[in-house]
Amino acid sequence: MKKAIISFVFVMLISAMAIYAAPVSNVQLGHPNLIKAQQLLDNAVQKIDQAQKANEFDMAGHAAKAKDLIAQASGELKLAAVAATENKGPSPAPNVKDSELENKTVNNISEARHHNLATAQDNIDNAYQRVIDAQKANEFDLGGHAAKAKDLLEDASKELKLAAAEASEHKK
Repeated sequence: MKKAIISFVFVMLISAMAIYAAPVSNVQLGHPNLIKAQQLLDNAVQKIDQAQKANEFDMAGHAAKAKDLIAQASGELKLAAVAATENKGPSPAPNVKDSELENKTVNNISEARHHNLATAQDNIDNAYQRVIDAQKANEFDLGGHAAKAKDLLEDASKELKLAAAEASEHKK
C-alpha cells in the first residue's frame, strides 16, 4: 500500500513539474504577445548558453544569474496567461506608463565582441515589449504577473551586461 501511495505521489509530482515546465504556448493559447515573449526568452537562454560555451568560463556567475531571472520571468508569463484567460468583466487599467512603450532597456552589449550576449539582450528587450503589448491588449495588469516579469527581465538585462563586461575583461 505504501508503494502505491508513493508511486501515485511521484507521478503527480512529475506531472505537475511537466505542466509548469511547459512553454506558455502549450499552456495558454490565444495570448500571442505572451507566447511570443516566451519564445524570445527561450531564444535568449539558448544564446546565453552559447556564450557560456564560447567563452569557456562562467562570466563571474552573471550569465547563470541572467538565465535564472529569465526562468523566473517565464514562470510569471505563464501565470499572466492564466490571469488573462480568467479575466472576465471590468478590470483595473494596466500599470503601463507611456514611457514604457519604448524599450526600457538599451542594448549596449557590443555585437562585434559578444554576438550571443547581444542577441540574448535583444531577445529580452523584445520580450519586455511584448509583455507591455499584452498588458495593453488585455487592458489588464495580468494579475501583477506582467509587472513582475518586466522587473525580472530588467534584472536579467543588467546581469547580461555584467556578463559581457566580465567576458571582455577575461579576453584581455
